Amino acid sequence: MSSMQQLVDRLAEQGYVAKSDDLEQQQQEWLRDLDNLMDTLEGWLKPGVEKGVFRVSREQETLAEEDWGEYETPALRIRTFASTIRVRPRGLRILGAITDSNERVVGARGRVDITLGPARVMLLRFVESDGASSATPASWKLVGDDRNETKELTEEALAEALESLLG
Repeated sequence: MSSMQQLVDRLAEQGYVAKSDDLEQQQQEWLRDLDNLMDTLEGWLKPGVEKGVFRVSREQETLAEEDWGEYETPALRIRTFASTIRVRPRGLRILGAITDSNERVVGARGRVDITLGPARVMLLRFVESDGASSATPASWKLVGDDRNETKELTEEALAEALESLLG
């Protein structure tokens, strides 16, 4: 048996079989979670839209990732009187995020950036990982706000993050 065949057999025994259906399912769950996130953010921003403080528009971003190639994701543009804040997915594959206080956050399965110019707040997606289809919605954590802490994404946390970006 060749060395390559031995490697292939060993990897297959250890579960390293790449299944395109699994990759497609992961991408579909990522896109579903992104749609849900954008819907949630739009809902939280609605009072500001109604008062004319924000103008929010849903957009599309093209991402390119090694496993999936190029694909379209939802994004948001939030306009204020003098600024434009962007909410843009950065990718499903996250090796680890570094907070402003140099802490490493691991275990994320997706990243979305909220930016105003060079200022940035990250949203990291966490999912239950039991090997089966994830029927449980993702949880999102906010990283890199003015207190350099990681916290659950809530309406209050979003307001604080936007306030820190708008300074």
